[in-house]
Amino acid sequence: MNCRKSLALLLCMLCLSVTAQQLGSWRLHLSYYIATKSEAGGSTIYSLMNGNLLSYDTEDGEVRTYDHMDILSDAGIAYIAYSNEADKLLIVYNNGNIDLLDKDDNVQNLSSLKDKTMLNKEVANVSIAGSMAYLATGFGFVEVDMKEGVFRNTYRLPYTIYCITASDEAVFIGTPEGIRYCLKDGNMQLEENWKIFQDWPNIKNMCLFQGKLIFTNDASTNIYAADPAKPYSTKLIKKMTKINFLKKFNNQLVWIGPKEICFTSDVSGTDEASLNAAVTTISYENNWSDVSHVNGTYWMSEQEKGLRGYKMSGNEFVPTGEVIQPSSPIRDLGYNVSWAGDRLLVAGGINTVSGFKNPATSMYYENGEWTNFTELETTGRFAKVEPVNTTDLVQDPLDNTHHFASLYRSGLCEYKDGKYNGFGKNTFRASSNADYYEGEYVDDKRNGKGVYVLKNGAKYVGEFKNDSFHGDGRYTYDETDNRDYYEGNWENGTKAGKGIQRLNGSGRGDQYVKVNIEVPRNLSKQSKEALKHFDELSDKENYKERTGFFERLKKYFNE
Repeated sequence: MNCRKSLALLLCMLCLSVTAQQLGSWRLHLSYYIATKSEAGGSTIYSLMNGNLLSYDTEDGEVRTYDHMDILSDAGIAYIAYSNEADKLLIVYNNGNIDLLDKDDNVQNLSSLKDKTMLNKEVANVSIAGSMAYLATGFGFVEVDMKEGVFRNTYRLPYTIYCITASDEAVFIGTPEGIRYCLKDGNMQLEENWKIFQDWPNIKNMCLFQGKLIFTNDASTNIYAADPAKPYSTKLIKKMTKINFLKKFNNQLVWIGPKEICFTSDVSGTDEASLNAAVTTISYENNWSDVSHVNGTYWMSEQEKGLRGYKMSGNEFVPTGEVIQPSSPIRDLGYNVSWAGDRLLVAGGINTVSGFKNPATSMYYENGEWTNFTELETTGRFAKVEPVNTTDLVQDPLDNTHHFASLYRSGLCEYKDGKYNGFGKNTFRASSNADYYEGEYVDDKRNGKGVYVLKNGAKYVGEFKNDSFHGDGRYTYDETDNRDYYEGNWENGTKAGKGIQRLNGSGRGDQYVKVNIEVPRNLSKQSKEALKHFDELSDKENYKERTGFFERLKKYFNE
C-alpha cells in the first residue's frame, strides 16, 4: 500500500486483526512519544506529545488520549494553556484553530482566527490572566474569554509578537525591537499608544509574578525583573547560560536551563544580590522541556522519555516511578505498510513539501504494541547519503528480529532487534554546535572504524568498540590545528600500549609516562644479593634518584 498519507489517517482504515478490536472497527494510532509541554488543571495533567494531546488523572491513574475523530476539532496542536478560573484547557492548532476543553471532555470550537484571511496567523505564545487568554501572533494579538468561550478582541499591530502577558492595567508584548506596553484604558489598536518598556531586542520569554514583569534577554541567557510601572527599571535575577522556558505555579516562578532548574518565591528584592539569593537552583541530568505541579508531585516533560513524576527531596528530584507514555508510533508518518505474519510493518515515507526530508522512520505494530526502530542521521548501507524518506520496510523471512529499510535514493538501512547496524551518523544534541559520530555501528553502538568530532574542536579518527575508542586511532586536540595529537593504541576509551604523543606544536612535547612496578612481598636470599649488587653498580651521576629509590626498598624489606 502506497497511500502517502499520515499514519493516523492510514491506520484508521485498516482492520487490525492483531488486536482484540472488532474486525472492521476504526482506530487512530497517533504518536505520543516525545513529551514537550504540560499543563496542570486541578488533579489532571495535560501533556502535549508530538503535537497530540493526552491527560493523566493523578487521583485515579486514568490516561485519556484525544483526537479529531473523537473529541477535538482539528489535528496538529501547537500550544496548550490552562485557566484555573475558567477551569478549561485552551488548545491552539497550527492553522490558528482553537478548542476549549472542559473537565467533562466537552469541546467548544473557536474558528474565527483560522477562518481569517490575514497572513502569519501562527500563535507564538499564550498567556493566561484569570479567564482571559492572550495569544501572540505574527500580525498582533488576540484576546479569548475562556469562561464565556468567545473572542473578545483582535488587535492588528505592525509588530511581530514573540510573547505576551497582561496585568489589570496594561498589556506587555515582546517584539524584535524590545518590550512594548499599552494601557488597557487606551486604544490598543493604535500603534502610537504602544510605548517602549525595555529596548533589548527579541524578548521571547515573559510573565508577571508578584507584581513584577519577569523576562529573559535576547539570547535567553539571563532572567530579569522589572517594575511594570517603571520602564527600564530592570534588575538581574540570575545569570544563566540558556533558559528553555519560564513558568509560574504553586506561588513560585520556575525556569529551566541546561542541566539546572531554578525556583524563586520572592522577587521583591531591590538589588541583584538579594534577588539572586532568593533563587534555589537544582542540577539535573535529564532532558526536561517543561514542568507542572500537582499535589506535591512535579511532572517533567522529558522529550523521548515521556511525562515523568518527581518528588522534591532536599535539593534534588527523586523519581516517583510514574511514567506516562502510551505505546505509540514514534511519529505520525505512514507511507508504506505491509504484513509479516501478524506484524504490521510501517515505513515513514517521503516529504515532498520539504524537499524529500522526512526522517528515516521505521516501526511495526504487533499484539497491541508499537516498536520503533533506532533513528540515526544514517548515511545508509550502500550509499553515503543522509538516510531520510524510508519508503519500505521488510522482514527477514528466517529471522523476525532482522529488518531492512529502503531509503529513497539512499540505499538501505539494516536493523537487528530494532537496533541500527551499518554505517551511520549521529549528532548527540539538537544543535549545530554538538558532538557527532560518523562511522560503523553494531546494535546501535559505535563498533568498527569511525570519526568522532567534539564540539570543543577535538577529533578522533580510528577504531571503536562498544561506543569507546578501542584499537588504533588518532586523537587531534584541535581539528583546525593538526600539530598536537596522540596517535596509537586505545583501550576502552583511554590511551594504552604503544603510541606517539605530540604537544605544543613541536617534537613530541611534554610526555609523561606512569610506570607501575610490582615488588614481591618476599625476596629470596639470592634476590636480595642481586639487588645489593645492582645498587653498588648504579651510577649516581646518571641516576640521581637512586638513593631515595633503594632506601625505600631497604626500608620496605627491613634491611
